Amino acid sequence: MVKKGLVFLVVLVAMILSMNAAFAQSEDTKAKAKWTFIVFLNGDNDLDPFGEKDLTEMKKVGSTPDVNIVVLQDRFKKPARKLIVNKGAVQVLEEVGEIDMGDYKELVKCVKWAHEKYPAEKYLVDIWNHGAGWKKSRAKQVFKGISYDDQSGNHITTPQLGEAMKQIKGVIGHNVDVLGMDACLMQMMEVGYEVRDAVNYIAASEETEPGNGWPYDLILGPLVKNPGMSASELAVLTVQAYKQGYSSNKNENTTQSAVDCSKFDAVCAKLDNFANAMLAKLSDAKVKAGLKKAASAVQVYAYDDNCDLGHFCQLVNANVKDDAINKAASELLAVLVSVPSKLVLANSITGPGGVKDSTGLAIYLPKSSVAPNYKTIMLGKTAWANFINAFVR
Repeated sequence: MVKKGLVFLVVLVAMILSMNAAFAQSEDTKAKAKWTFIVFLNGDNDLDPFGEKDLTEMKKVGSTPDVNIVVLQDRFKKPARKLIVNKGAVQVLEEVGEIDMGDYKELVKCVKWAHEKYPAEKYLVDIWNHGAGWKKSRAKQVFKGISYDDQSGNHITTPQLGEAMKQIKGVIGHNVDVLGMDACLMQMMEVGYEVRDAVNYIAASEETEPGNGWPYDLILGPLVKNPGMSASELAVLTVQAYKQGYSSNKNENTTQSAVDCSKFDAVCAKLDNFANAMLAKLSDAKVKAGLKKAASAVQVYAYDDNCDLGHFCQLVNANVKDDAINKAASELLAVLVSVPSKLVLANSITGPGGVKDSTGLAIYLPKSSVAPNYKTIMLGKTAWANFINAFVR
């Protein structure tokens, strides 16, 4: 009888544990949304008022069981706050005091918090702040990256952005579905190549952004209506919404594009071929003159060291007559913008025409000398770096 009672007790405990595990699994599945839309809102600078405007746009839509809209907001000279955005209201979940939003570790912590409290099948991580592509000039120094915190004087460099995405991939268990950068000048080969192994899609701008940045209601509204949309669809949606939001603005030029990070390795291979082909002919006076003409006419942005890569390929083909260079330029252009292999999934342009030759991805092409710290980023170790070092001498 004792043995039978013991066996019964063991079986009963096992059944209870199994039921609890199944219940917990069911609850987890039930709680998991389709998307968690995470905004790392660094308003600890002159953009602070625009952060409030963007929160107003977000609460026009608000979170649903399928879409979590969560924000870490740091305001200028005010404590940072963790927020959940609901329709018509922003709920403060926690005040976390002064934090350094220029520290990439805070970005990782933000996503970890959002992942634990608001789990989802897919994640968009939106870095909201000033951006500078891979570089930003302050006085005589060169600062590279995004998320400038005026109180700390710190920012997230391009290599640190790559490290942050790598760590976030470890946190959520898969690549970041969409990396959004509501910041200026971030849609660059240098940035995308740095994060390519931890991010699926990037939505960002080649040019500077207007102060209002992303039109969040125009992005979140369709997402909430169709939470089953794929990561590529959401990345493309940001481009469509951006164009819609700024189509009536005739005074400011805007760009926005979505790129497929799985294509960066193929693009870099073609970029290497293109760079090597040009490098091999720099001693030819006619070739170099044609390359200089292309470089002087190419689409540039607020930093005129940033040029549109696709447009540069087009101009090289128009101004240089060399079979190897022309073949390499055409092959690079094909993987950038041609179906089905293209890296640029969507591209929008608005305004009076100053960015009309934008094709969706910028690259560093300096006018005089190459910044010495270019070699610290991944693209700075490729044939493109060798080419620009020789070309600008």
